[in-house]
Amino acid sequence: MSELPDRLPTADDVARMTPGERIFHYRNLLNYSQSDLVGHMRLIAANYRGTGVDRRQISRWETGRHTPDPYSRHLLAMALHVTVADLGLLPNPYFR
Repeated sequence: MSELPDRLPTADDVARMTPGERIFHYRNLLNYSQSDLVGHMRLIAANYRGTGVDRRQISRWETGRHTPDPYSRHLLAMALHVTVADLGLLPNPYFR
C-alpha cells in the first residue's frame, strides 16, 4: 500500500499533471488498484460491445509510455467518474 501524501493536490497541481499522472491521481482517489480499474473498464466496455484493457495498459498510460486510444479514453473517464478533459486528453467526437 502506498503512503498518503502530506496534502491533496490543488486544482493548479492537477492542471500541471501529465495525463498519466492524472490517471494515477484519479485512480488513487477512488482507492482502485490497476486491476480494479481494469475490471470497471471491462464492465463499461461490455455495454458498448467493445473490448476492455489489461493492467499492463493501465501501467503504460500512468507512466506516460503510451496514451489511451480515443475509444479507451472514454471508458477510462467513465470508470474514474471524470471527463476525458479532466484526464488531460482530447475526447473522441465519434464515441457514443
